[in-house]
Amino acid sequence: MVTSCAATAIVSDLGPHATVALAGRKPFQQSCLARLDRDVRPTAILWLHFSSDEPVLDYSAIAVCGTRRVNMLDAPSYDCPDFAPPGKYLYTVGAAPLDGRGDLGHAGAGRIAQDGLTRTHTGG
Repeated sequence: MVTSCAATAIVSDLGPHATVALAGRKPFQQSCLARLDRDVRPTAILWLHFSSDEPVLDYSAIAVCGTRRVNMLDAPSYDCPDFAPPGKYLYTVGAAPLDGRGDLGHAGAGRIAQDGLTRTHTGG
């Protein structure tokens, strides 16, 4: 098992706190560490999954702007039909709370995300 390696650069998708924990604080500029400690807070991402008998989108994925929570729509079964049973279409909706630092109110957050999805898709 490899426990260390030498590198001039590290690319990480772990998130900023986990990346610093993995690499140690020494390689990072103090100003970056100060901002990380002061400003970067974890937040929740809500994932809503649903299926339909008919396609409801004209595309397989889209980033969404202008809603309170919904930030992406994805239809993985458009590109990979085996992801859903025959005759069904699978969708994933990504949503994030406006401020994930406090009480997320999971039931309310999900309802607001569903409302955002309805407004985004139907124009309602």
